[in-house]
Amino acid sequence: MEKATEIFKGPYTSDGSYIYDSTNQMCLMVGGCENYPEEMLNRICEILNHTKPTKGNPGVSAKDGNIYLDGDLILVVRGWGYLTGAGCLNFSVEEARKIQDEFAQHVVNCLRGEA
Repeated sequence: MEKATEIFKGPYTSDGSYIYDSTNQMCLMVGGCENYPEEMLNRICEILNHTKPTKGNPGVSAKDGNIYLDGDLILVVRGWGYLTGAGCLNFSVEEARKIQDEFAQHVVNCLRGEA
């Protein structure tokens, strides 16, 4: 199986409530952030792209393809259709779920300052 960071490659960009990878695949979406989601996504892109340093936040965690800050949903991993669709990557449901979980953990590691 391919690594999630080989499928959803940087540099990452944000547009509205979404983050896209270098091939314009939607990979993250704001989840539950009501205040300044564009600023938050821009900052997350800076962290994922390693263009600006982060102090790291130990309160960031992942579960079931969702990313939380202190228990509050902040991001949802996207790309299910790209991962599972015929004419796209056509992964099995199990493989796609593993890739999304792996990508969520990668994002968490970056936001914690561990990657």
